[in-house]
Formats: sequence, structure tokens, C-alpha cells
Amino acid sequence: MTEEKSTTKKTTAAKKSTTATTAATVTAAAPPAKAPAAKKAAPAVAEKRASEQKAVQTALIEAEVQAAPTECAALPERTATEKPSPEERYRMVQSAAYFIAENDGFQGCDTDYWARAESEIAAQLGEA
Repeated sequence: MTEEKSTTKKTTAAKKSTTATTAATVTAAAPPAKAPAAKKAAPAVAEKRASEQKAVQTALIEAEVQAAPTECAALPERTATEKPSPEERYRMVQSAAYFIAENDGFQGCDTDYWARAESEIAAQLGEA
């Protein structure tokens, strides 16, 4: 009797594994039908969104540039004989010092840049 029980259990176990293997084979053989179409559409949608975002960013930057006031527009118009106010002269020296430093790669001393800018502005205003 012992032999019959062990034989029955083995055949049942074998049947279960065969059924599981068959189900796995059937599932693996049938690929999803909509997956390839979704993969092709996704990059096109992503590219379209990216191009729309770039267009919006470009439009915003152009609007900011057009709306931004310039330094020249803020300064009152003067004749050639009028001198700028001390505040205006300071701003002129400040921007000149920045551009001198930028051309030098910001490697030197700030006071040297400021001194060079002072002499350039003085020469332009006829103070030298």
C-alpha cells in the first residue's frame, strides 16, 4: 500500500507542473497588441511637447527683452556741455569697470579695474 500512495502523488505533481508550463507558454507567446503602437506614438507626442515648450520659452524671452528698459532710456537727454550727475557718473564707471574685468576674465584686482574705468570715463567726459 505504501508504494501505491507514493506513485499517485508523483503523477499528480507531474500533471500540475505540466499545466503550469503550458499556461506560461501560452501567455508568453501572445504579445500585447497595443504595446507597439503606444511605443511609436509616445516619442512623437514627447517631441511635440518639447517643441511647444521651446516655442513658449522663446516667446517669453523675446517679450522680456522688448519690455526691459535700457540704461540709456533712463538717463535724461543732455547736451554736449552738460556734465552728468555724480550718481550717473558712478554708474558709468561701475559698468565700465565690469566690462574691463570681463575682458580680463575676472582675474585681476577690483580696485585696478575701477581705477582704469575712472580714467576712461574721465577721458570721455573731458575731465582729464
